Amino acid sequence: MNWKHTVKSFLFVAVLAVSLCSIANGQTRFKVSIDPSLALKQPVSGRLLIFMRKSDKPLESIEPDLFDPNAVWIAGTEVVIGGSFEIDADKVAFPTPFSSAPPGEYQVMAVLDRNHSYTYFGYADAGDLLSAVQRVTMPAGETSLTLSRIVPEKDRGSHPNAKSVEFESPRLSAFWGRPIKMQAAVMLPASYFTSGKKTYPTAYIIHGYGGGQTPPNIPQAAETALKQMKDGNLPEMIYVFLNAHNSLGHHVFADSVNNGPWGTALVDEFIPYLEKQFRMALEQIFNRALVRRLGDVVGHGHASGLLRRHMVYVARSGQLSQLHGARHLCAGR
Repeated sequence: MNWKHTVKSFLFVAVLAVSLCSIANGQTRFKVSIDPSLALKQPVSGRLLIFMRKSDKPLESIEPDLFDPNAVWIAGTEVVIGGSFEIDADKVAFPTPFSSAPPGEYQVMAVLDRNHSYTYFGYADAGDLLSAVQRVTMPAGETSLTLSRIVPEKDRGSHPNAKSVEFESPRLSAFWGRPIKMQAAVMLPASYFTSGKKTYPTAYIIHGYGGGQTPPNIPQAAETALKQMKDGNLPEMIYVFLNAHNSLGHHVFADSVNNGPWGTALVDEFIPYLEKQFRMALEQIFNRALVRRLGDVVGHGHASGLLRRHMVYVARSGQLSQLHGARHLCAGR
């Protein structure tokens, strides 16, 4: 007998036995690898998510179902992938362990959430890795999935009056032990580039949960804001849209033992940095009502810190309409 054939047969039987043993023990595992054609520098880290759903129609992707949460099985774990990684889909799973899914045909896919934003946005973001959707018959022992696609960066466009700003915070970087950047989108009034050394009062806007600092269509949003300022529906000032999203959700610019000193970094680092980049009026009258609302978001300690810096307005998303009619409070013109 050919010894090579004997070894191959033995290995096949051994693998089959392990798979049958896994099924018998109620274990459902997924072996996830990265397609070499992506040419990524490995190892690659992030939160590995496995989605499984029963559907008669072929699916292009699988995401959580907000209207029927129990319709989609989800397993997740932190990983560092340097070749392949096996995930036990019963260990950390929702709504139940994968092995308890009723027998039948399902569709599955894998997502590597590299920047830990999936739980915040509810979908794969730029830079995340995706596998194709493939069918699997449950119960199953081990299923192989290949991460073969990178989610591209969205083209949001640009506008001369809309600036994106990133600042690496020394305090936050020291807390996390790695570089942490603070982000903001800055909207400049139409007269900014022709008004010489004129300084402008500044509004700092903090979005709600699920939001971000950058609109989907930057040119459209910028033109709308400029028109509102021209028509007198918004005060002519600088608007700073702060990014309050992090991997644990919304850090609300509060100092936290879990998230780090976001409030201190905002008041003592990021705002001074922005003041050096743009002609912001440093001596300003402030709207106490809006700063009190800020206290509800970032904590009254950091609201007082902003008062000490003489900020004019600080509002949450959706409160810009309250700036209309308050232009008499603006100074630094």
